[in-house]
Amino acid sequence: MKLFAQLLFALSLAFTANSFACGNGTHDGGDHSDGNHGQHGGGSHQGEHQKLCPVYFKTADVCAQVEFTKGPFDGTESQFLVKFFDHKSAHGEHVMVDPQTLKIDLWMYMGNHGGHGSAPVKVVKQDLGVYYVSEVYFVMPGRWNVRFFVNGEQSDLLVDVKP
Repeated sequence: MKLFAQLLFALSLAFTANSFACGNGTHDGGDHSDGNHGQHGGGSHQGEHQKLCPVYFKTADVCAQVEFTKGPFDGTESQFLVKFFDHKSAHGEHVMVDPQTLKIDLWMYMGNHGGHGSAPVKVVKQDLGVYYVSEVYFVMPGRWNVRFFVNGEQSDLLVDVKP
């Protein structure tokens, strides 16, 4: 019975930590199933949706997809491409769109101690809906939030940075 209670406690802690880690974005459920994100749980339909629309902005009905071209690294520069597309095109050929406004920053939540960010990243438009992000410095290993602000709405991508 004691083992069962310990297992139940461990599961509840994991669920609580997971809910906290994923509660800062605006995605309505679904799991971040590519391994770089936290898990939301919610069934295979939502998991499939999350694969098709990894970062979702409800107000603009826009998805974003991130492809690291360098990294993610601890302490040295990482780089990635972010591609924005109309949510309605997530199941087929993507219809690329530019956000009206775009801001990207890095943040690491530190539990009750708040958190900390990193130096500002550099964002350069490459093509319609495609942006190259460089000068990305994860200053320590751990789980980082790449925070995207599209037209004022925030949605996060969780990235695990290994030492």
